[in-house]
Amino acid sequence: MPTIYDVEQAFQKRLLKQERRASSQMVRAYQSAWKRLREQIGKLQAEYDKAISEGETVSSNWWYKQQRARELERQIAEELNKFSAWSEKVVSQEQSKVITETLNHTDDMMLLGLPERAARLNISFNRINPRAIEAIVGTTSQNSPLFRLFTKLSIEGAQSAINALRNGIALGWNPRKTARLIRNALGTALNRALTIARTETLRAQRIAAVENYRANDNVVKGWKWSASLDGRTCPSCYAMHGTIHPLSEDMESHPNCRCAAVPVQYSYEELYKRWGLNPEDGRKIDLMNNQEEVYKKYNISPDKLRRVMGGEEAFRSLSEAEQRGILGNTRWLAWRDGKLNFDDFVKKTYDAEWGGGIGLPSLRELLGDDVKQEYRDLAKWHVQNGWDIEP
Repeated sequence: MPTIYDVEQAFQKRLLKQERRASSQMVRAYQSAWKRLREQIGKLQAEYDKAISEGETVSSNWWYKQQRARELERQIAEELNKFSAWSEKVVSQEQSKVITETLNHTDDMMLLGLPERAARLNISFNRINPRAIEAIVGTTSQNSPLFRLFTKLSIEGAQSAINALRNGIALGWNPRKTARLIRNALGTALNRALTIARTETLRAQRIAAVENYRANDNVVKGWKWSASLDGRTCPSCYAMHGTIHPLSEDMESHPNCRCAAVPVQYSYEELYKRWGLNPEDGRKIDLMNNQEEVYKKYNISPDKLRRVMGGEEAFRSLSEAEQRGILGNTRWLAWRDGKLNFDDFVKKTYDAEWGGGIGLPSLRELLGDDVKQEYRDLAKWHVQNGWDIEP
């Protein structure tokens, strides 16, 4: 029988599947842009081969004759600018879609989280206009975070590819060999674009969830951090899993984070007092009609809120090999020996590009140079000699 956390994770997986479809569109757009650039480079290669066959001395000056290099630089900038603008539109549309889906989903989550005796309270939820969340996220703003990220990507990505072109020219490489440098630079830009797509889509989802909980603070008193708890989950998110936060706090994480916020609601005793009723009147109270429908929808029973392991408890249930895969060998050894607490794996961060968030402190920050080196050497020894014995 699934729990409320299983329902949340199933929703996250569905969002990620949708996001991957949007990312696939971006990859295809990138491939089309690269194809056009490659055709231009192919023409340059043909000119280059002709010059060599005619005995012409081909140097860096050859690239700048007839504006060859400048034309290619112009096309690189144009293609990346078009790719970034198109990608921004795709991600913005995905954000709007995710916001609407999240508002509907969190309505279900709040119903699942209500105590079974809530029918008598005649509870109804406040409905948020998705356009209001879009304004908070910035999907409709001309200077939105998404716009700034893709604009920066376009400028820096184009400059990186142009620098690669100039490096190839300086090294005396032919157009075909120089193209590899250009493609590597543009590939980095594509990876950044995909990171932006996932991060900004899931940021919109987290904002929509918390804003819906805030709008319904008559039944919701906070939110709980919910992580996927698999081999791809970072130590910081493992440490945050299960932590409870007030509605006044935003959910800020890190790029590519898959975590979500689930509602923390008042107990039925608290709710009854808020409604001025006696929670111990002894009368049998049925479920709310829409609450019962949501139970059936997710095949969930009233014992759905059975205790779920917190992040550290879940982590300790893993094998040592799995734990090392998440923490890394050096950090795991220090944690095993009690040099680190589990909550040491989280620190508050701020990035001009991504804003507030969380991150994993460095080993130097956590242990200092001497102890860090001691455990790094110990980790190397274990890698060479095995983990079942001690030096």
